[in-house]
Formats: sequence, structure tokens, C-alpha cells
Amino acid sequence: LAPVLLQVFGEGLQPIAYESRKLNPAERNYPVHDKELLAIVHAFKVWRCYLTGADVTVRTDHKSLQFIRAQPTLNPRQIRWLDYLDLAAVRHTSASDGQTERTNQTMEQLIRTTCTDPAQWEDSLLLIEFVYNNAPSATTTQSPFFLNYGIDPTTPLSPPIENPAPRSQQFVENLRQSQQKAADAIFKANQWAKQQANRRCHDLNLAPGQLVLLDTRNLGMPLPNKLQPRFCGPFRIIRMGFCRRVAAGAALSLSSTSTTPLNRAASPI
Repeated sequence: LAPVLLQVFGEGLQPIAYESRKLNPAERNYPVHDKELLAIVHAFKVWRCYLTGADVTVRTDHKSLQFIRAQPTLNPRQIRWLDYLDLAAVRHTSASDGQTERTNQTMEQLIRTTCTDPAQWEDSLLLIEFVYNNAPSATTTQSPFFLNYGIDPTTPLSPPIENPAPRSQQFVENLRQSQQKAADAIFKANQWAKQQANRRCHDLNLAPGQLVLLDTRNLGMPLPNKLQPRFCGPFRIIRMGFCRRVAAGAALSLSSTSTTPLNRAASPI
């Protein structure tokens, strides 16, 4: 196998990388068609860091590879390789970031709710966009329009006079109070969730000379992880720093000392 990676530079192609390897005994028995396809798959695996997200053109002197997808039957090896090449050619879409996809779902829900005729959905798109940008967010408690421009847009329901009716003004005041209560409730809910998450988080007050148990996940134990004990020791702390340095026993096939990260220290004795 001897693929070459080329890149367009100026008016021609310039080599970027070369790859070469011998076929193993099993691969030597492949038919010529599979050997040519193997070279392409091997090139994509080796140069994946260069080819990911780029437009790639494969040039080969084996013309039958152009019609491999039109063949009525394929062996399992060819199917597996073609599946890999499909994965290698997947492009990044804007909806894969999560936020764009979630926004599109919200817009689709608004369109289904407001449009009586699905064929005329584009006629209501401007109004739906205005409603979405003018709706306060549950996280920021402000609308996207206000956060971008610093003011709330004028709507058909906005009072055209400077001094609205007292009843309307009271309604607006009650609405603002309700919004403030909602923001306070969200803040309290976040604080409660933070408190519950931090219940198991605590600082370990350890000092040199104190005995501790070591977490066996940090040590090269001879037994498998499922069979070895969760902790071993006790051991005495020699020095404190970013990592704790403790005296280890010879029975564990370790050196005379062992360094344990702070985030993996065991409970003190």
C-alpha cells in the first residue's frame, strides 16, 4: 500500500504526506478489488487528522471502485469498509452544537401552534420571530431583544399615551412583580440544587505524619480492578503539596514512596 496525500497549491497539486506498508499474509489473499479499497481505507485512517472536515477527492487507477456501490452483492469486508468511509465523509452541521437544534425545535413548535395552514407557514415566520425575540428567557429573565438593544420593542399592545389608565398601570406593575418573583424563585432553585450537589463535597484536612488509606485505582495492583480491594494501607503522609507523598509498603510491589493526587486521596484514619 502506497497512498499519497496531495493538496491544491497554486495551479497544481503538492504532496503533503506519504504512507507505505506491506500487506500481511491475510491481506495478500484479497482480490485486487479489495486491495485497492483497502488502500483507500488505510489512507483515511492514517490521515484522519488532515481529512476530517475537508473536501476530499480520491484518485485511483482502479476504475471499478467508482461503481462499487452499484454492485448487487458485497462481501462483509466491503460493507464494513464502506460504512467506515461514510463515517469519514460526514460533514459538521450547524445543528450539531445543541443550541441551534434546540432553537429550531422551539421555532417549529411555535409554527405548529400558530399556523392553521401548514402550507403558509412562511407568512407567519416574521411574527413568530418577533415573539421569540421579545419573550423573556427563563435563565436570564430578560428577552433577547432587550439584551441586545437595551429596550423593549413597541408592540401593538403598547399604550400609545404617556399616562395610561390607572388600572392598566396597576396591571403592568403586578406583572413586573410576578416576573421578579419568578426570577427570585429561579435563583433559590439554583441555590438549592447547588447545595444538594455540594453535600458530598468537603475538604480533607490532612497533615504530615497522619495515617491514610490509599485509593487502589491510582496504584498498579497485580489483581484486576474488580477483585482488588477498594483501599489499602494504612500509610503515613511524608509531605503535603499539590500531591500527597506517602510511605508505601513493599507488599504492594511499589517503591518506598508513592505520590497520590489530591482529588483521589482516601479517607484519613
